[in-house]
Amino acid sequence: PATILPIAAVAEFPVISGAEAEYGRNSGAIVNIVTKSGTNDLHGSLFEFFRDDALGARNYFNTEPNPKSPFRNNQFGGSLGGPLQKDKTFFFLAYEGQRESVGLPSLTRVPSQNEINAAIAANGGQVNPVTGALLARNPWPTPNRTPDENGNNLETTTQGSNRVDSLIAKVDHHFGEADLLTVRYFYGDSDQSFPLALVGGGNLPGYNTITPTTVHLASASFTHVLSPKLLLEVRAGYNRFWETFSPEDQGFDPRTIGLNTVSDARDFGLPLVRVSGYAPVGANLSLPRGRTDSNYQFFTNLSRNAGRHNLKFGY
Repeated sequence: PATILPIAAVAEFPVISGAEAEYGRNSGAIVNIVTKSGTNDLHGSLFEFFRDDALGARNYFNTEPNPKSPFRNNQFGGSLGGPLQKDKTFFFLAYEGQRESVGLPSLTRVPSQNEINAAIAANGGQVNPVTGALLARNPWPTPNRTPDENGNNLETTTQGSNRVDSLIAKVDHHFGEADLLTVRYFYGDSDQSFPLALVGGGNLPGYNTITPTTVHLASASFTHVLSPKLLLEVRAGYNRFWETFSPEDQGFDPRTIGLNTVSDARDFGLPLVRVSGYAPVGANLSLPRGRTDSNYQFFTNLSRNAGRHNLKFGY
């Protein structure tokens, strides 16, 4: 989500079939994205796209009298391009942002107070101190409906959100008629909160997966026309991708209620707790996790047009 190229920056999408060797690994489905460049005239654009639950129908599973689940999505941005030096140097800037807020309605089953009291009585009136401390945290909403045939006694809405900010800047400089230098930088930053703990979690609110992501991408290319039939191209690129997955309640230390599951609580939040027949509580089993990837590229191409044949060499 953090790598959404601003739509205002896209000039075209060339689709390549029977890809050349320079693309490597995948022989099909090569799609290039060509970004716009500035011109001698100053041009700009602004846009806003939105969806709102006030203009849409109620979710089928979001029944009355419960509040209508929210759905709001705003995508907005703009671009500006023009000359830094007429006929020689041009710039282009584009930005796109997204703000999304959703509510996911679901039916589930949680223990009622009567069931909890019955379980305590069946245990001779004794309450395990860890269980008691967990229940004192009110880990689930109060049942709000008559149980259906599956025992579901709770309709709840789990909130989700998404924030994305993407920016790209590009400068083109022409050295006479034969040489072109292009420098480009892209920055993407997002922060998401996934309902249902992304995957493998429960549908009770409070246990989403939080996913911040940051992307940096810089590239430079230089092309030189050696002759009407010979073209030299030199390119370099760097990109850095950082992303983590953490539980929504990462600030909670399970040792405070006697759950000594780890020697260092770090940012695990409440461990995933399952009781047969009821909705689980706690974070996804795979959290926390994350990674940082850094990649470098450098290559040179020499292209020659030889009548009916095109020859390309490079490394």
